[in-house]
Amino acid sequence: MRGRCWELTIIVLLVCGAVRAEPPAVTESVQRPTVQPTEKPVSAGESVPSADDHIKNAQQYFKEQRFPEAAEQLKLAYQSQPNPLFLFNAGQAYRKALWPLEAKAMYERFVEVAPTHPLVPEAKGYIQTLAILIEERQAKQKAELTLLEKQGELQEKQSELQEQVRRREEAQRALERAKNPPIYRKPWFWAVTSGAVVGVGVVLIGSIVAVTRFKTDGGLISVSY
Repeated sequence: MRGRCWELTIIVLLVCGAVRAEPPAVTESVQRPTVQPTEKPVSAGESVPSADDHIKNAQQYFKEQRFPEAAEQLKLAYQSQPNPLFLFNAGQAYRKALWPLEAKAMYERFVEVAPTHPLVPEAKGYIQTLAILIEERQAKQKAELTLLEKQGELQEKQSELQEQVRRREEAQRALERAKNPPIYRKPWFWAVTSGAVVGVGVVLIGSIVAVTRFKTDGGLISVSY
């Protein structure tokens, strides 16, 4: 039993050493990958995974740089065996995955359950750093949201201005049409047209009368000038 505990302690220290080599500050924001469930339902006759099994899985996920999955395995290991180091290492894994909220929660839980542990000062340092990072991210998100809202308001105002310009142009064209109506709508056009029609009528009537005047029983008389 003592040998098993010693082996478990070595595994934990290996995991801890693997993640403590990274700097605490994280300045980039990344999209979180979806963490697939790493536990399979235990059917009748199968043994429940032990803390050692979860630690081995976590080590493998660390090697593959699948840090969120490694953190989940460490949390399962803590459920099987409440060793505070599992919480600390889960925080390290979340920090490497650039999940500051989850990392901060794990460090805070570690400090809560093991306030006298030698790693508490380091954990508190991470907590402070992550708190600043979370605050900066929230401020950045708020600024981006405000910028998007202002851009939306600006686009709306531009649309309203374009609509006002369009209406003004339509009103101007209508005014121009009222000042310069088409020729067929002007009074003098109809006066001239009526005079022309009357003139054509008079000429036509005169021609008919002249033809009728020179008509005889024998036909028409040709008149020489």
